[in-house]
Amino acid sequence: MLKTLLLFFLLTPAAFGITLKEAERLAELEHPLVKELEQTQESLKLQQKTVERQRWGTVELNGGYSTYNRNYMLVPLSHLPTPLNQPPFDSRKAFYGLSLRVPLYTGGSIPARVKVLKARKLALKSLKRATKWQLKFNVDSVYLSVLALKAQEAALEDYRRSLLKLREDTEAGVKVGKFAKVDLLKVEYRLKEVEGELESVRARKEALIEALSALVGRKVKGVEEVKFTYRPERPSIEKLYREAVRRNSRIESLRREVSAARAERGVVEAKFGVKLSLEAKYLRNYGLDSGENEGYGEASVVVSFPVFTAGRKGLELLQNGREVLQKLYRLKAAERDLKREIADAVSELKKLQSQIEADRKKLTLAKEVERIEQLKYKSGKGDMDHLLLAKSERFLTEAQLKSLYYRWLIAKRRIEAILEVNDER
Repeated sequence: MLKTLLLFFLLTPAAFGITLKEAERLAELEHPLVKELEQTQESLKLQQKTVERQRWGTVELNGGYSTYNRNYMLVPLSHLPTPLNQPPFDSRKAFYGLSLRVPLYTGGSIPARVKVLKARKLALKSLKRATKWQLKFNVDSVYLSVLALKAQEAALEDYRRSLLKLREDTEAGVKVGKFAKVDLLKVEYRLKEVEGELESVRARKEALIEALSALVGRKVKGVEEVKFTYRPERPSIEKLYREAVRRNSRIESLRREVSAARAERGVVEAKFGVKLSLEAKYLRNYGLDSGENEGYGEASVVVSFPVFTAGRKGLELLQNGREVLQKLYRLKAAERDLKREIADAVSELKKLQSQIEADRKKLTLAKEVERIEQLKYKSGKGDMDHLLLAKSERFLTEAQLKSLYYRWLIAKRRIEAILEVNDER
């Protein structure tokens, strides 16, 4: 009931747009990749139950019809025939009955197969967790990219309003002969450029919102702000790598795949081992010519051991060894990829932090230059080109700085997703 209510509230369109946590939950609950892995998990559970129930054996209902070119006994001979007690003979018979087969000892086949399935279930559980983390990061990346574009849009809108005010002041100055008409044209030209940049940013933002809708499986109309504090970090690649190898679910899934492949050796050994089974049946044979209806039963304990397999056991063991090596190499390759991914993420984080520090200083200087150029132009000592350049530097730097903060947060979330840890949000 609670899960139903949760889904209802998550799937109800929000008046003020979706939050980041809502987007993450929707992606985890509804994404087809997660659903597929859940179905695979259920399939493995059913396989395990099927294997475990093989211990209980099989009861079959048998029936059929046979015809012979001469009379045959309907049942095995159980006493010496006498003239008064002849065994039943017939050339045609219908038979029906039950047969039972119970494995008493399978050479360890059932426990070995259960062990393999358990290892695969654990591997799948880790893979599902890794998939959820990847989906969460994908949502975070797109969501925060939308916010970065919104910040750029807001900064460009401020720039546009500033140019509109400048155009108004310039028009007034042109009317009284204080400014040249060409200055007004320069402002108009720059205003059109900014409006074009605004349209481009809005189009990219809408495209990302559509991508976010695809990830969460519902129509997203907008996103809400994310509160965070910018704190520069200096993470160590080696330290992060050691922690990631221990925590990362993708690596854990591959380790469990290696365990499952090693457990397959027990299945091969059991396949060619000693087997002991109880077999019993009860049949009734009806002679279509004689009208006799005779029944008989039998029970046997059967021992089997393959003494000649043409080397199949050795070949299957060799094949299993190759599969184990294949899984091990895949694990080693994934660990190397993980280290490269961590190095890329740390490098991106440090690069963004350097850009943020540089743009912070640049913005302070740009604001001062804009103020001076504004005063110079109003006093008649400045130049419109210099003023427009100063405004451009100030507002574009501000737009880039706001975008950089969100890109920094994306890089930070990428490291968190690799380590599978949640920072304070």
